Amino acid sequence: MTTTALPLKLRVAIRDNWDSPSCAIQISIKNLSQLLGLPVSINIDWPMVWYALEKSYPDVETVLPSITRTVQSSLETIQGFLEQDGMETWSDNFLDVMASHGHMLKLGIQTCKGDRALFSWSEAAETFLLLLPENASPHQPQTAAIHESLRNLFYPTKKTPASLTVVDDFEHIATPKPAKPPLHSTPISMPLLEQIPRPEDLFVSQPPYHLIVVTSAQNITIQASHQPSLELISAYFKKWSRRLKGDSRDLPIAKITLGESHFGHGILFDFLSVELCGPGRTGGLNVNVVPFLAFIENVLGYTNTSRDGSSYGQWYFRRESAYIQ
Repeated sequence: MTTTALPLKLRVAIRDNWDSPSCAIQISIKNLSQLLGLPVSINIDWPMVWYALEKSYPDVETVLPSITRTVQSSLETIQGFLEQDGMETWSDNFLDVMASHGHMLKLGIQTCKGDRALFSWSEAAETFLLLLPENASPHQPQTAAIHESLRNLFYPTKKTPASLTVVDDFEHIATPKPAKPPLHSTPISMPLLEQIPRPEDLFVSQPPYHLIVVTSAQNITIQASHQPSLELISAYFKKWSRRLKGDSRDLPIAKITLGESHFGHGILFDFLSVELCGPGRTGGLNVNVVPFLAFIENVLGYTNTSRDGSSYGQWYFRRESAYIQ
C-alpha cells in the first residue's frame, strides 16, 4: 500500500511532522544517532498502521501526534538508559545486538492488541520493534509502558514461554492430544470479512496448521501457515549448523533464511529456505532433508499426510491441535 491510501490530513501531518528534517522526531533520531555513533533507521508502513489504529482515532488529526509521542519516548528512553549510571550492563547488551546485526539501530513500528505500547526485539527479522497499542485512547501516555518494556528487554524476569518446555538445553513444544472431531458438524454461515483476524493472528491461533517441505537440487524450502513452527525450525538448525572449515569468518555451512510473507500486517514469515554454503558451491547442493522431516514430526508434532510419504520431493504435514498457550 502507498501513502495515497491515507486520509489527506494524515498525509500532510506525516510530511510536515515526520518526514521534515526540522521536525521533533527527526531531531530525536539525529540526537540518538550521534550518541550511538551509528545510523538509526525507523521503518513504518503508514497505511498498515493507520488501518490498525483507525477505530481508536475518530479524529484523524490526533493520530500522528500520538504516534510521534510514543516513538520519541522510546528514542529518549534509550538515550537516557545509555547515559544513566548503573545501566552499563543494559547498554552493553544493547550495543552488542546492534554490533552483531549490521552496526545500526533498526526500529520497526507496528501495532499490537491492548492499551499499552511494547518495545521488543525480533531475532527472526533482526530488528527492534515498537508496537503501538490498538486499543489505547489517543491521549493515553505510554512513557511508563515504554520504560518498563525497554528495561525488561535486557533485564528480564526469566520465564519459559508457555508453549515451550526447556529440558536439558533443548526446547520441546508441548503436544497436547488433539480433540476428536464431532461426527456431524452443524452448518455455519460464512464469516464477514471484518470479523476475520489478520493473518499473523489467525494462523497462529487457529489450527489445523499446514506445512510443506519441498526439495530440489539447490535447496530445501519449507512453507508453513504457523510462523512459530518455522521460527523454531530455523533457530534449532542455525544453532546446530557446523561451521565452514578454514574460514576465518566462522560462517555456518547451512544458510537458513526466513522469508517474509506477502500478506498480513507487520512481520510475518511463512517460508524458510536452506542451502549449503562454502568454497566451490553455488549454493544448496546435497542438503539432507531427513533431519528436517524428523524434527517436524518428532518435535513439532505434525503428521505426514502425504499418501506415499512423499511425492516428487514434496512432503505435506498437518497438525490438528493448537499448542498450549
